[in-house]
Amino acid sequence: MLYFLSIIFKFFVCIKNYLYDNKYLKTLKLPVPVISVGNLSMGGAGKTPLVDYLVKYLLKNKKAPAILSRGYGRISKGIQLVNSSKKNAAAFFGDEAYMLYSKHNIHYAVGKNRWKAGKHLLNKERADCFVLDDAFQHRKIFRDINIVLLDVSQPKNFYQAFPKGRLRESYSSLKRADIILFTKVNLISQERLSQFKKNLSQKFCFKNILSCDVGYYLTDVVSGNGKKIDKSKPTVLLSGIANPSVFEKSVVKQNFLIQKHFMYKDHFLYTEKEVNSVLAYCLEHGINQVLCTEKDWHKLKEFLKWKDFLFYIKLEVQFVNNEDLFLSKVNGL
Repeated sequence: MLYFLSIIFKFFVCIKNYLYDNKYLKTLKLPVPVISVGNLSMGGAGKTPLVDYLVKYLLKNKKAPAILSRGYGRISKGIQLVNSSKKNAAAFFGDEAYMLYSKHNIHYAVGKNRWKAGKHLLNKERADCFVLDDAFQHRKIFRDINIVLLDVSQPKNFYQAFPKGRLRESYSSLKRADIILFTKVNLISQERLSQFKKNLSQKFCFKNILSCDVGYYLTDVVSGNGKKIDKSKPTVLLSGIANPSVFEKSVVKQNFLIQKHFMYKDHFLYTEKEVNSVLAYCLEHGINQVLCTEKDWHKLKEFLKWKDFLFYIKLEVQFVNNEDLFLSKVNGL
């Protein structure tokens, strides 16, 4: 059954791509350069951390970047400019959107139509380039650099057409990419990475496209009140992300003593019920440390009752190779 559904899904995706490839559907251009970050699959390939990396680099080089995304998981409708004045802003604008806005204090618009969102933002604010978060399939908007991420840590059946697997479109769509990033290479062996690339090359020749190997590493642990976490004490893990098992393995590698992991679906909107459940477990077992992702922290910090309990761990993108070539493409805008 899943096989036949995946055939139907592929058919409609092919029709859409055919219409864009042959200019039956128009691609619209914004008045400033656009960098798109996306992937072939559904789920966490590491797009948002890469957007974070790009924004940091652009700001460091005296650029004025703005971000456009759909604002996946948000409760608001239409085009919105992200700000901190809304109550429960992470839920209103989307958790990833609010996290990036809060970290960098830059302009950020969410909207289903990224071109309209970009025009709306430029009518109100200044930006000299846009970074699109999760936009490889959003072909309505022209992009100057098209970056595609492939998560090499996923099992083989992950890269099958949805709903049998998690592919949004086939490998042939990589012809639209300017850069391919093989992400999370630090989570697998070199042998497995080589096999992944070999399997990919049998489906699509990517030799003429710049490719880079990228690792995702957990770094500093942060709290809202400057308190330091104690690795020798039991810790509760809390996450609402696409790949919680990868997060847990990475934390364990950092020598944390994990007592329990509360896992929720990606972009989960926390309520008092979940907070009370985690706190009840902590009190019952004498635990006073809850560690979450940075994305989750921006939603959970609203609940003041556990401000002394809550910590988050930062995620950092590190290029294994070709970072200079990658950045030269960015600098060429």
